[in-house]
Amino acid sequence: MTQQSKQFSFLESRIYAMMDDAGLSAMSEETMNQFLPQFVAEAERRIGLAYTALLDESGSDAFAALFEGEDISQDEIKAFLEQHVPQYQEVAQKTLEAFAKEFKVAVAEIE
Repeated sequence: MTQQSKQFSFLESRIYAMMDDAGLSAMSEETMNQFLPQFVAEAERRIGLAYTALLDESGSDAFAALFEGEDISQDEIKAFLEQHVPQYQEVAQKTLEAFAKEFKVAVAEIE
């Protein structure tokens, strides 16, 4: 299993947990799987924005440049984050927690 697959699996499991916590566990697995890519993309977007907010202009440009090519390795991303955002794991954790809270509130308002 590649590092990218592990990362996606981590986000998938966090999103499934978020959906369960919001009371959506009654949805069919097929329905949950239809929404999963959208929620994973939103989580990735939020984490990327949280990282970018901690970078200066040159760091933001370098971070964006990492994603311009199609063949970016998780090792390259990790090395960049370790150098420029040493607390990147904590930032991602807090961002995911905030996303889960917002999601839960939004689902409660729909019901």
